[in-house]
Amino acid sequence: MCGCVNMVRLPHLSFLTINETSCGSSFHSDWLEACGAGRRIPKFLKWGNSKEKKIFRQLVNEAENDRFSVGQYNSPYANKDVDRLIKQRTYSIEHIVPRSFVNGRASGAAEDDFFGWDLADVDANRDRSNLPLVLWKLGDGAKPGRILIAGELHYNPIEEHKPRLARRWIYIRLTYALEDDIAPPSIQQIEHMQEIINVAKVHNPRQRYAEARLHKLLSKRCREKYGIDWKNPLNEDSVAATLLDDPRILNALSMRKTA
Repeated sequence: MCGCVNMVRLPHLSFLTINETSCGSSFHSDWLEACGAGRRIPKFLKWGNSKEKKIFRQLVNEAENDRFSVGQYNSPYANKDVDRLIKQRTYSIEHIVPRSFVNGRASGAAEDDFFGWDLADVDANRDRSNLPLVLWKLGDGAKPGRILIAGELHYNPIEEHKPRLARRWIYIRLTYALEDDIAPPSIQQIEHMQEIINVAKVHNPRQRYAEARLHKLLSKRCREKYGIDWKNPLNEDSVAATLLDDPRILNALSMRKTA
């Protein structure tokens, strides 16, 4: 392991390319190995394929247990039970890292990966648009929704859902650092990067059951559809602790693909 300094404020790193930081590059290799042996990312069906989106929605619904007091799966921005969203047909497949952040207007592999999706309320998803998410804890008076922080407009999700969102946000940015040209985090996200990493370590008891079950179902889908054992390692406690405590992760989350 190289001697990276564990810094909290890293605004200058948002413009680093993959070749400008050996720490981030070496961590990226270790990250992919943790996702799947052989570091071979599945070639997910293109985002426009309605079949994969339908299956994702079905798996989210299957992940929850209505007979279990903490078995519900709620949407991240409006905190609505997915049963209600599906029954009323008011759901939307949400990209935690917006599609417009991936290769500009061109398509990209990151937007096809269902490990980076969530099921959101359509109105809340529209309100979020492509705003960067507040994935760190704000003061008790901060309300969910659009919020201006130091001159930057962000979207503040429901507090209890931030750990789930942070795990998927980190996953997409690390997994596709070499595959796609992903827009850098916002200035505020970079300023609070260590806090985002700390939030990703948290497992809310009311959300953990359904999130863990969905992750298993998505991994199963990878094996059956793509023939690859693949996962978001941040959903496995022992592996997640090692990755999130590695000082190289700060550099890796700020890397950008070279042209």
